[in-house]
Amino acid sequence: MSLSSTHTKVAAHLQRCTQKDPSGLSALINTYGPTLHRYACGLFAKQHADQLTQDGFALIWQHANLYHSNQGDPLGWILSIFRYRLAQALGSQRYERAQAVSLDQLLLNNSSTSPFLDVIHALPHEQKKILLGRYLFAWDKALCVLHIGASEDEIEQQFRQACQQIVRQFSPWEINNPDWQAENGQACLESLRPQNNHSALLQRRQNDAKALTDTLRWEALCADLCQFLPTAAENQQWIAGLSARLGIPLQRRPSVPQRPAAATIAEPPPTTRHQSQAPASDKTKAAPIPTQVLKKAATTPEPQPTESTSNADSEYTDELRQQRRYTSYWKFFSVVNLVLVIGLLVWMLLPKPPPIEVIQMAPRLGAVLQAPGHSATPGWVLSVDPQQQVLLSPLVPTQLKEGEQVHLWTRDASDSKLRSLGLINPNQPVTLTKENLGTIQEGQLFEMTLESSQRADPNEPQGPILFMGRVVSLGDYEPKDATPQEK
Repeated sequence: MSLSSTHTKVAAHLQRCTQKDPSGLSALINTYGPTLHRYACGLFAKQHADQLTQDGFALIWQHANLYHSNQGDPLGWILSIFRYRLAQALGSQRYERAQAVSLDQLLLNNSSTSPFLDVIHALPHEQKKILLGRYLFAWDKALCVLHIGASEDEIEQQFRQACQQIVRQFSPWEINNPDWQAENGQACLESLRPQNNHSALLQRRQNDAKALTDTLRWEALCADLCQFLPTAAENQQWIAGLSARLGIPLQRRPSVPQRPAAATIAEPPPTTRHQSQAPASDKTKAAPIPTQVLKKAATTPEPQPTESTSNADSEYTDELRQQRRYTSYWKFFSVVNLVLVIGLLVWMLLPKPPPIEVIQMAPRLGAVLQAPGHSATPGWVLSVDPQQQVLLSPLVPTQLKEGEQVHLWTRDASDSKLRSLGLINPNQPVTLTKENLGTIQEGQLFEMTLESSQRADPNEPQGPILFMGRVVSLGDYEPKDATPQEK
């Protein structure tokens, strides 16, 4: 059974997310949550798979406004956002990988059908393993050689032949170029851990609407490959955490009840179970202690007073307790007043700093640098103040391997050549002055590329594009107190 849904239905769910209607996100979770969670569990240990599934739907909720129906298949857009988050986690040491599974066994046991899976089943066994290994388990070239038992060149040839077969079976495409479509499919299938340099292809996706449409179609088709994965245990813990994290109610489709086994421990009430599963969060309120738990608290019984002395002892104890309480209040009040008086005297004796004149600044130009390709995920925000100072602020972390570095480039709207702005730390804000850049103009391009420290020419980009965006006008700045003549 295919995962694909009608274009209009999924787009409507995303539109409700844009309007901050929780029912839209609930519908997406009910439809695609099990599949995406299953995908994450195939790559990472259960605890981290839960967290990454939650992160993926949080990104979909926060950036749903970036999707437009004319871009292509909305399911493809959802998959591209989710796989972008998985690729980030694969580049980090924080996330524990899942135990390896036998791909031969998965192929043997799977009987799912769909138009796309029928094409996959018809491929040679080696080609199927290459496709599933790279898409589901992020195999690199070394792992492909290990599992397939062929050379790197033979594996790349088999990989390309499989993509060419898919292109023929699902023709026509928006871009009627079989070689380009096969390369586009390869880039989609291996996007969790890219093996080849697709910088020209990624740039075309960014600038060509037809290329973006075909890319989202590839993403939606390949989503059916998740049906080869083992079924993950049903778990609503990550959904409860997502609800607390976003501060919205999420309605889950009720699961089929199972017959309880004999002599099992009774489960707590639904409210208590839900609260105990929710992960700790700044937005999560502490759950109230159930009344029945308080009643079961064991205490050492006090000796019961005799009837002749109980009244007198009780009156004496109450009077003593009240007198001590009043004394404590007055002591606390006296200490607080003393501290306030001392603080006021110190403040009066300290020299006063000169008044600070606050100059209101507002950016006139700005840009959002996005990950190239189809994910449309914002990576950096660029702002230009009236003094032509540029501030670049990262929105997502970037993991670098040994020997990798990030290079910043710019290109004027009327120029065709990129100009180097030097190496940057991809996880720290970057400030550039007018002396470095000159005058920033509307339409100016900013670009970040991933480069090797051993590259031959440091003045020409050679690695893939990480983020790119063009400067747009944000309106002219006018001081609040300006007179009509000054305006």
